[in-house]
Amino acid sequence: MGQSQALRDLGFKLLNWVWTTGCGAWLNSEKGSLAGGYGLPAGFIENAQEVHAGFIHVVHDRRVLIQMRSQAVALLAGEPEPLWGRLEEQGSRLWIQLLTMIALGAGVYGATIGLWRSPWQALYAGIKFPAVVLLTCAGNAVLNGILAQLHATGLSFRQTTLAILMSFSVASLVLLAMSPLAVFLLWNTPPLGSEGTTTGHSLTLLAHVGVIAFAGWCGTWRLYRLLKYVAPTGNRALSTLLAWLAGNLLLGSQVSWILRPFIGNPKLPVEFLRDDPFYGGFYEQVWKSLMQLFS
Repeated sequence: MGQSQALRDLGFKLLNWVWTTGCGAWLNSEKGSLAGGYGLPAGFIENAQEVHAGFIHVVHDRRVLIQMRSQAVALLAGEPEPLWGRLEEQGSRLWIQLLTMIALGAGVYGATIGLWRSPWQALYAGIKFPAVVLLTCAGNAVLNGILAQLHATGLSFRQTTLAILMSFSVASLVLLAMSPLAVFLLWNTPPLGSEGTTTGHSLTLLAHVGVIAFAGWCGTWRLYRLLKYVAPTGNRALSTLLAWLAGNLLLGSQVSWILRPFIGNPKLPVEFLRDDPFYGGFYEQVWKSLMQLFS
């Protein structure tokens, strides 16, 4: 127990140091120049500092971590009544908790995606995979809010964004739980440089697509239960969900394609982004992988 406690304390200190010296120093030193020199909104830095203070509070206060654990349990349970109660809460605590879950779950699983190619690819994918989730949610925030209003669900724009973030958080937690299985798959996949490199790449891609689809289904099902609880009728809940899914799927798949590589083509160098990010498409690549695997 003593060794476990010491490791946890070391982890808290490391997280605090990284966040404080990185984000904290940037916010404090660049406040004036960023707001004026780069055309950012006047309240951007102040809001970012508030979120930064919230993350520091999470690191220092163990009770916040306990609350986050209970939040994760409630999300995974998917009971609509307590989730609706959280949507009605004000303040930034819920936002911080959901963003932390997405960053942790999607980040860890993203690292397992790129690990087949190289450790550097694992680092890049661990950064970009949560970015795909957050960019998709942010990019469709207004559209999803409008769709919720058109379908008379009773959700405000803020509640709509939080509800979708909740579903992404559920998916991220499921991906976090599936990460050991992804590492096991990696261990049994033909390695880079072997005769089965092409098969290993295609198998890895399709396996991760399947796992991500399963995690997405888990988050979607809990979102649907919440919508059924809030919306006047089940038909409105279903139509709203399908409209949200269509928009998120189209935008999310293309964002993931633009931010490629995640696994990394064995014939191309390891890099953060490709030189031609807008060439081709996500579904085209999945189809090619299927053809390679079964040909």
